[in-house]
Order: sequence, then structure tokens, then C-alpha cells
Amino acid sequence: MSSADLPSKLSISEHGSDTHDVENPDLVAKQLQKAAFEPTGPNTFEKRRQSRSDEDNLVVATATINESASNVVIKAHDHVGITPLTPSSSLEIEPKIDWEQVSDVFFKVRRYKRTFDYHGVPIENFLADDRDLADIYLIVAANYIRDLQSVFRNGLIRSFRSRRVDAVDAHGRIDIKRSIWNYKSGTPKQHFITKEPDYNVAVNSLLHAAGKYLLNLFRQNTPSNTHQGYYSIFSDLRDKVAALEEHGISSEESKIETYRRIKIGMLPPQRGYYGDAIETSKTILSSATGRPLTGGEEQLTMDYLINMDSLFEDYTQIVLDEQAEKITEQSCDSELDIKILDKPSYSPFDDIRTNIEPDHILQKNGENIAILDTKYYSDGRDPTRDLADRKQMYRYSTILGIDVMTYICPETDPRRRTISPSGKKINVVSPGEFSTEQYEACVKEYLEEALDVSTLQTELIREIQNGHIAMNGLDGVSLQELLEDDTFSQPLDDGQFCLNVVEYVANTGVSTPSYRHIKRNSKLWNPVYEEVKKRVKENSEWADVVLPILQQVEDDSGVEDCLHFYYIDVVDGVIERIESNTMCIEEWN
Repeated sequence: MSSADLPSKLSISEHGSDTHDVENPDLVAKQLQKAAFEPTGPNTFEKRRQSRSDEDNLVVATATINESASNVVIKAHDHVGITPLTPSSSLEIEPKIDWEQVSDVFFKVRRYKRTFDYHGVPIENFLADDRDLADIYLIVAANYIRDLQSVFRNGLIRSFRSRRVDAVDAHGRIDIKRSIWNYKSGTPKQHFITKEPDYNVAVNSLLHAAGKYLLNLFRQNTPSNTHQGYYSIFSDLRDKVAALEEHGISSEESKIETYRRIKIGMLPPQRGYYGDAIETSKTILSSATGRPLTGGEEQLTMDYLINMDSLFEDYTQIVLDEQAEKITEQSCDSELDIKILDKPSYSPFDDIRTNIEPDHILQKNGENIAILDTKYYSDGRDPTRDLADRKQMYRYSTILGIDVMTYICPETDPRRRTISPSGKKINVVSPGEFSTEQYEACVKEYLEEALDVSTLQTELIREIQNGHIAMNGLDGVSLQELLEDDTFSQPLDDGQFCLNVVEYVANTGVSTPSYRHIKRNSKLWNPVYEEVKKRVKENSEWADVVLPILQQVEDDSGVEDCLHFYYIDVVDGVIERIESNTMCIEEWN
């Protein structure tokens, strides 16, 4: 009997579990250990992976065998991806958010942070034949690039070959006997024995073969909707393979099996930095010689895992930094200084060696504003009700003297709580349903509120809230929707746009003559229309959007209508510049 008790692929969600009946629990226990599940107690096995950034062994999955019930319970932890469960079955751990969003986050972190801790565990002979190729090879390529950076930084392995040359001057050792013979035979040249470096050794050929295979995968499997990070990884990969070839390194398909037998133990101890590159390359090549698909293509198959908690911590720091920079650029305060401290370490005692390390600290002009903690929670889970998380946050707050505590989560319900009697505040910031755009937008909104800053965007929102968009049917529409509405986007249909503005203001304003009155008194030439048209055309060389806003201003003489034209420059959905022009309604009478 084999481990066929378990399916060839078992799919569970992140932090989820699944129970399967088995006929032979003892055999399943042995098969689990063959797939690197280590026993931690009676009938309990854990698969761990070593973190590159620290010494922690992170638990990937736990398997618990119940002999009396003849079943095995598989529980996933903080990682997502594919890992061997037994020699004939694989465990696929699905993320709580869509794979497409995971890729977006991964690409962003890679772009900003060239060294990271998302490396697959390279184990051969386990196939994940139903995982889409695009979900795997980009992550593999990113790790391959990172590993080669270490190799180039520390130095490529090389051998030396001897070459004999007759020359007047050259580098190398002189062969006296042959030089004398040259002079006696009428050749007035020394005979040199030179040593030339040869980088085309087996271990470097292994790296080259893996890189060439990845390049072929990129060329054969270009996705229809390519992410910006796709081109970045492809470009870096191509550069790394080209750099190997510039050193004279090549590879041959006929020697793939030779390359796969290379081990780090075959190299001198000082070449230990080759370890990750060797293992990644061997994993890539194990797929190249794996199960062929229809049409002769080969499936890239490997065990790959991503620690989602770690990934989201890095991603959140990048988002915080980006949004803080945008707020600073858009702020009406030229002296505003925003900093997001990444994992700052504090020692609360002078005579005791202990540190605290919150995820992030928000500072405004050198003053601590809030403690920020990234929590990869979903399904409406409330971190403010988690005792362990809450105690840790209170500890940070007490030691650092910061009264605002905020959890930033990808998928849960936003919340605000005030702690009695201290008055401290604890918040949950989340878009509700995760996407990178919504996550970044809600982080920016929180920062603007927490920092109490006024930006171009917040100022414009206030203007809209205090007035009306001078166009029928648009009351209550968000600023983002207005910016994306073709009605206000340049180039405008000047004639119809201006008529709509004039009609709306004339029929809505309290101090404005009626539209019929304006038309009747204007006869063939409408000065109101011409004035609106003139203002609409202003700044058309740089403004992407023109928003007409009708506001009512009250003073001692009563209520007066004012029509404000806002000229807006939008870059990648962000307001970069705003100018305005005001038209007094008195001019209409």
C-alpha cells in the first residue's frame, strides 16, 4: 500500500485545515517524513523552513494523525504556495487574497527591496501540474536574480589554464630553456607560460543553464495582461544571463544531468555564497527534465512558498513611505516633515538588556504621532479583540508614551475605539476588500487624518462638499469618480459643456437670473456663455480636468453665488497641481 490514501493534490486555504481518512496511518507517517515533515510529538509532524532574515524556523504546515479515527488533519500556517505533502502528493496553500493581488504585492516589494525572504524550498520529484505556470516562474526568476547578485558581488568561481606564447613582453613565467632555443633559432622573443582565467566551469554552467531555461519560459509564456514588474524581472534576468556569457560561461543541454549532480559541498568553504544559487538553479533544471506537456513544452514545477506576514509587513512599509511622500508633496504646509520609522528598536531600561520593536512609528515634524502594526488578518477578524495583540500594543503605547495605536490590515472591517479612562485611541485601518489600489488609498486617507494635514486633494474635496458640481445629476459623486468622468476631461466639447454649466447655474443659483432671462437678454450674442467658455479654455495646455463648482457665499449684503473653475493636473490618479478661477455671479446681471 502507498500514500495514495491522500490525493495527488490537497488544496487548503491559508490558516485553514482539512481532514482526510487514511487506511494505513503508520505508512502515512513515514511518507510525511520523507517530504520533510518532522515529528514534534506523538503522531504530530511539522514542516518548517528557515528564514533568510533571521534564525527562526517558520512553521509551514502541521499534520496530525489520529490512529483511532484513521485520519490525518493537515493545517496550514502563514505561508502560501506549493509544498510536498508526501512523495506522491502535494499541498497547495491558497492565499486569503487573490493570487493576482499577491503577485502585485510581490512585484512591488521586489522593486523597492532587492533582498527579501520569499525563497522556495527546492525539493525535486514533486510535481504541481495543475498550478498555472505564470503563478510560479516569475517568483522563481526573482529568487534566481537575487541569488546571482550574491554570486557576482562575492566573485565568480574560476579556474586557470596554462597557455604558451612567444612574445617580446607578456605576463607570466618565462620558460628559460625555450627562450634560449628561440634566440638560437633566430626568433628574438621570450617564451612565456601564462595563466588565463576560465570562468566556464561546471558550477557556473549550471547557473547559466537555469537562466537560459527561465528566459525561454518568459518568451513562451508572456501573459496577456503583463504587470510592470514582469518587465522588470525579465530585464534583470536577461542582464544576469548576459553577464555570465560576458565571462565566457556557456552551457549544454546534454550536460544537464551533470549540472544537477553539483552540490555546495564540492566547493571550497569560502565559496559558501554559491549555495542558494546552486539550489535554485538545480530546482529550475529539475523541472526542465520533468514531465513533458502536449506539444513538447515542459512544465516548470517546484516547491515554492511565500511568508505572507513577512511580505505584507514589507509591503505596508513601502505603501506608508509612498503615501507619506505624496502627502508631503501635495501639502499646503511647505515645512511638513513626515517620517515612517521601519521596525525601530527601543531599549526601555538602562540596566536591563531588552528591546521593543513595533512594526512602524508615524512621526510628524519629529514628534511621534502613532504606533502602526501590520496584521495580515481577513474575514472580519478584529485585532483589537485579540488579547495577545492588544497587550503588545498597550505595552508599546505605555513605554513610548504614544496615545494613538493603529492596526493596518488587508481585509477586515475598519474600526475606531477610545480606551477609557485614559482616552487613548485604537484604530483598525482596512479597505474591507483587498486590492493594492484600495489598500494604498485607505492608508493615504488615514495618514492625512492622523497627521491633520491639508493636501491639494483634501482642499478640493472640501470645496466640493461646500458647493455643487455645476452639472446636472452629479451631486454626491466622489472626487475620484469626477476625475475619471470624461465629461470634465480635456479636451472638452467646449460648446455643450459651457451650455450645461450656464443652464445649471442659472436654474440653481439663488442670486442668478433665470436661464430664460439670460437667453432673452443676450439676443444673438450670449456674454455669459462666452465668459464661461473663456474661463474653461484657460490652462488647457497642462490641465487634464476642469471642474466647475457653484458655491453660495453669505455676507452682510446677503447670499451670493460664485462659480469656481478648478484646473487639475492628474498623474497616475494623483492630483499634482490645482489652479482656480472665480466668476462672480454679479457679472451675469
